[in-house]
Amino acid sequence: MSISMQSHNILLFLFYQKREFMSLKTYLSWYNYILPTFVGAILNLSGHGSFFYAYLPYVVPFMVQNFTKGLGHYRHRYRDKLLKFHEKRKDPVFMMDQDGKVISSVGFTHDFLKNHHIHNLKDLLGNKADFEKLYSDGDGREHEIYFEPTKQWYSISINKENPQECFVWLRNISLQKQREEGLAKIIEFHSNITTFIRDETDASDILKNLSKMILSLGYQGLFMIQKLADGRYSGRAYRRNEYSKLIISSEIILQSDANLPIFKSRTYGDIIWANRQDYPSVAAFEKDFPFDSRVKKFFKNPIENVIDYHSGDISIISFNKQGRIGKGDELIIKALLGSVNSLAKMIEKNQDNEHLFFASISGLCAAAEYSDEVTGQHVWRVNAYSRLLAHKLGLEMSMVKIIGKVAALHDIGKVAIPHLIKTDAVYNDNQRKEMQMHTIYGAGIIDKMIKQLDKKHRALDISRDIALHHHQYWNGEGYPALKNKQGIIEDASAQNIKHYQNLKPLAGEEIPIAALIVGLADSYDALRSKRQYKPAFSHKKTVEILTLDDRTGVSGLDRFGPVIWSAFLKCHEKFDKIFTSLYG
Repeated sequence: MSISMQSHNILLFLFYQKREFMSLKTYLSWYNYILPTFVGAILNLSGHGSFFYAYLPYVVPFMVQNFTKGLGHYRHRYRDKLLKFHEKRKDPVFMMDQDGKVISSVGFTHDFLKNHHIHNLKDLLGNKADFEKLYSDGDGREHEIYFEPTKQWYSISINKENPQECFVWLRNISLQKQREEGLAKIIEFHSNITTFIRDETDASDILKNLSKMILSLGYQGLFMIQKLADGRYSGRAYRRNEYSKLIISSEIILQSDANLPIFKSRTYGDIIWANRQDYPSVAAFEKDFPFDSRVKKFFKNPIENVIDYHSGDISIISFNKQGRIGKGDELIIKALLGSVNSLAKMIEKNQDNEHLFFASISGLCAAAEYSDEVTGQHVWRVNAYSRLLAHKLGLEMSMVKIIGKVAALHDIGKVAIPHLIKTDAVYNDNQRKEMQMHTIYGAGIIDKMIKQLDKKHRALDISRDIALHHHQYWNGEGYPALKNKQGIIEDASAQNIKHYQNLKPLAGEEIPIAALIVGLADSYDALRSKRQYKPAFSHKKTVEILTLDDRTGVSGLDRFGPVIWSAFLKCHEKFDKIFTSLYG
């Protein structure tokens, strides 16, 4: 080795001594020589009778020892740095014995364990059973735990090379769990798309579902807006109260040129997020994010962090996520809002198709009414009564909406018997039996519509039930007769009256609930309306007749069943209001 290289290594060694271990300072500090000098003086006095016989033999070993230690540190300087890594590591690493007792920890881990009073791994896991399972699973196998005091998820594993001195490794996986949870919410949202479309969900329902999902991700609140036709924006704020109930603000209208945080992502063309703790002051944070006073008043708590994004005409800003907002939140919000925007467009298209469908239904209803009613409003009142009663019964909203639109088809079969509809005289027995066939004819008309579609259609299926069964009685005395001697309900495809003579009507829960609802609505309106064979009755008289018809002895309970009849008695005054508003 050359002299220059040797000199370089010596200088590097001495520099390392001074910088890392301060050995040179140790050599030059006089107080480090007090102990060797004192020991030397005692030995000199005992061996030679003088304090000042010789000191160098006692001082030199101290210098050699320090030099040797410094040389060892120099040779292993990188290894020593690596060993110190765990002191600075923020994810805890410690040693425990086979009973879980912590026997060694340093740095951040030591502070973590001390601050949370963790003396045993069982204190971290929460119970003995989890400890035994983790310990028995052995080397390297990871388990996930949630530590409530820090609100963090950890992956924990044990190295058991020496059972008496086991290494315990924790890895913070909170961000990973957050992303997994966010992905699960996105998958859940996508899985509900079919339901949303089937149920004719409108934009407010979609946003309400989205708000619930975002709040479940750890946010305290959010504010969503949609662009209006006049260029302004309409929005609502969402939060949960102390009972976890969703609270929705009244409508908040914003001007498009307002300097508000919710427009930031539109201005910059990308998602925007910020944490107040990254700002030098609250004032600096609020200068960048000047929230609308109405929104601040609704949320009540100071705003600590925000994330803002838009997709299409929808913008959303979420507040006060537990912990900090980061990249993981950005991906989740982007995916959710992108799904909502696409879903809104799909539902809008679906609703256009539904409007065309129900427009066709309305045309059929008008044709049926033209052949029967002179009032011009009967079928539309039946729609209104039926929707009210279905809602009162607590049926799902999609079912309520459908019944409220297709109830008018109940008498569609009368288009097949116009010669009877225009008859003023009382029907004889044969005419009465033919009139009752309008239920069969109506089901047949709707069957042909279903066949043309070549797929299942919920609204048409409910329409068929209504047309076929709206004259069935709960006590089994209605029509048409469809049940054979074996109790099997036949399909009502036969158009011959004689086919049904030996069959029995349906009864009780065999009757579809939509048909019972519309049956009551139709009966109420028929009694309220003037016909060629009867006068119009008042609301009070109509309720009396429905309660107990003195002509037949049949009660409302016999005819419509306990559930439907009870619901009617709770809302019959609203039937009167509907009749009055839609009469004529």
